[in-house]
Amino acid sequence: EAKRNVAWASLAMLPLLAESLNSVSTESSIVFIAFPPDKHHNPASLWYAGKLSEAERKNVKAAIEISGVGRGQTSYEVKPGDRSLADWLAVAATSLRQPVPVKSQYFDSLNFADARAFRSSSIPAITISSDPQHAPAAWNRPNLSINFLDSTAYYSAYQTLCVFLIDVDRAARGESPRTSVAVVSAEAAQVAKRPSFTEEQASVMIARQIAEARDQYHTSTLW
Repeated sequence: EAKRNVAWASLAMLPLLAESLNSVSTESSIVFIAFPPDKHHNPASLWYAGKLSEAERKNVKAAIEISGVGRGQTSYEVKPGDRSLADWLAVAATSLRQPVPVKSQYFDSLNFADARAFRSSSIPAITISSDPQHAPAAWNRPNLSINFLDSTAYYSAYQTLCVFLIDVDRAARGESPRTSVAVVSAEAAQVAKRPSFTEEQASVMIARQIAEARDQYHTSTLW
């Protein structure tokens, strides 16, 4: 049940972000897609990315997979050597005075098939996730990870994603902010202009989105 709640929370993040960014003027079209769960054999994301034309692929700034958010500190996975999206994520978190996201743990990254599918079509991609909590002495044993949803961690991930999406939208494809302490001060000046909610408002929205997602799809295996 705990794992299903984490999965549904990731799914519910999509309409939550869409609602939050609805009033923001963007330079690009932001498309939210919930892919079905068969990630290990023939993920739908592989079919979707493969059917894009060469021109469409070149026009996509980034594919952002959201998987397992809200368990703990925000984490990420990117292609080795490709730091631009990870840098933008760090800028977003730091501008909100949140901890800089860390690299996802190896046993989590095995499930990040959607981002890999887009990368296989030469589209920049990143997975946004979170570090699960662990039982004592269980760091190398993923079956003992504690996949409970933490509302504070989930809200932090939601805030970071809002800023991250806006920053990626306004940057050129592949552009990196070259993050440093000096760069962060300029980003912080933009925080007041971005959508923001109190923690209580966000908690209500999160609960509503999860309930609506369950009612709409009548299943617990979408993500």
